Amino acid sequence: MIAPQPITIPDIVDRVKPAVVGILIKGTQLNMFLQPVPSRGVGSGVIITPDGYILTNDHVVEDAQDITVDLPRSHYFPQGATFEGRVVGRDPLTDLAIVKVDAQDLPVIPIGDTGKLRVGEWVIAIGNAQGLPGGPTVTLGIVSAMGRSVETGDRGITLHDLVQTDAAINPGNSGGPLLNLAGKVVGINTAIIRGAQSIGFSISTATVNAVMEDLIQVGKVKWPWLGVRITTLTPALSRERGYAVEQGVLIIEVMPDVPAARAGLRDSDIMVSLNGESTPDLETFQRMIRLYRAGDTVELSVVRDSKEVKISITLGEMPPLF
Repeated sequence: MIAPQPITIPDIVDRVKPAVVGILIKGTQLNMFLQPVPSRGVGSGVIITPDGYILTNDHVVEDAQDITVDLPRSHYFPQGATFEGRVVGRDPLTDLAIVKVDAQDLPVIPIGDTGKLRVGEWVIAIGNAQGLPGGPTVTLGIVSAMGRSVETGDRGITLHDLVQTDAAINPGNSGGPLLNLAGKVVGINTAIIRGAQSIGFSISTATVNAVMEDLIQVGKVKWPWLGVRITTLTPALSRERGYAVEQGVLIIEVMPDVPAARAGLRDSDIMVSLNGESTPDLETFQRMIRLYRAGDTVELSVVRDSKEVKISITLGEMPPLF
């Protein structure tokens, strides 16, 4: 009996490339004289349902007035295909969006589990790099790190739980898939560090799975909201201000008439746990709170005047960021 040949990278590319689309954006921007001028942009997307739902980045489509979706040549579309797209859901907080095209029986790529990735594992990036004609660009690399957090550009949003890879990611790749050697999506390519060598980032499938259905069904994600300005309490800051604990999440300001104020949280309270799980820093707290939705009730443990106080709070809905 002849042993089956292993699946090669070209095999994987042949299988998934039909479901990687190019996205052309037409919009309007203001010039230096504050006059509206036409603008164009390119990005990528991955088809996730046969009836035309496409996963991409929010920053790809945020200013879109017209969206054109290009499917590459394949046995599905021997001459390629072009569709008009429309945005059905956006979430700036995770930089994810859903575009819909009117089509049926489209090829799809299954969503894998980023949590099973290991640093050093081979991954493949596919996307509409630089908007080059002739179909998507394929690059190969490894998982360089897991669980990265990166602040994105001038939007002031920090993306969490990112996969870092050295697979080449270029302008136009945004919204395209990062794939494992099983041909499953393990990330959505979103950002690079300009001037660095081979440092790119992809949004994890844990994040994708947390928001995808809301974006398709509702058009947005009802993220929880306390209504506070917060920062990480460091040992140095604790010593400077004479706090009783050296780590936690310090409340700088409680806004008026918000869930935090109604629950009794105060300026200078230090949040040390959420539903019994430690919150040693701002990043951990933000990652934990995003597991909940507006309307959920949670219990916070806060240190106030050297005493620990438990406060039950019903989370509100985060107001629009943009």
